[in-house]
Amino acid sequence: MYGLEYDLDLYNIVAVDDFNMGAMEKRASMCSTPLACSPIPISPRNGFSARRGGRGPRILSQLLGNRVTCRDWFQLSLKEGFTVFRDSEFSADMNSRGVKRVEDALFLRTHQFAEDAGPLAHPVRPDAFVDISNFYTLTVYEKGAEVVRMLHTLLGAKAFHAGTTLYFERFDGQAVTCDDFVDCLAEASGRDLTQFRRWYEQRARPR
Repeated sequence: MYGLEYDLDLYNIVAVDDFNMGAMEKRASMCSTPLACSPIPISPRNGFSARRGGRGPRILSQLLGNRVTCRDWFQLSLKEGFTVFRDSEFSADMNSRGVKRVEDALFLRTHQFAEDAGPLAHPVRPDAFVDISNFYTLTVYEKGAEVVRMLHTLLGAKAFHAGTTLYFERFDGQAVTCDDFVDCLAEASGRDLTQFRRWYEQRARPR
């Protein structure tokens, strides 16, 4: 995954009844519900692909968001948007890419578009907040993932991966910004991404 490998010998999953969070990413362990370990699909929606999709983001988040982390809360989509995008790509690789893309697009149009069109619309990278819990939104997560996907599409897979490789090599163990991420993609691809940054700065769709 982007040249990154899990660097310990053992990875632990702790399944706890009535766990009050969906999952939590630690370097050597993940806390979740028994669904994560169940050998039997609980429902068609909570089958093997759903469980694999529940474990994947925790490892991805540790690598993509903790090894290179956010300088401040305003950069939250740097971690979460990138993780959601990479998790979507992981699920597409392991299952049906076409089906996964349709599912993601339907979710985005049904839920996040409504947020963009309503009174709570805000940029992928907000510039102010009253309560930090307000940052955990579909815009920061899902739209943030689509902004990363647009960069992947605009630059092409080869240039995008060259940019992310540069990003991890340059900033491993540091706290950075969305601009640092875009700068690495621009440098590796030789493309001017100045206008693209508006996707991070403006609420709704850039005009």
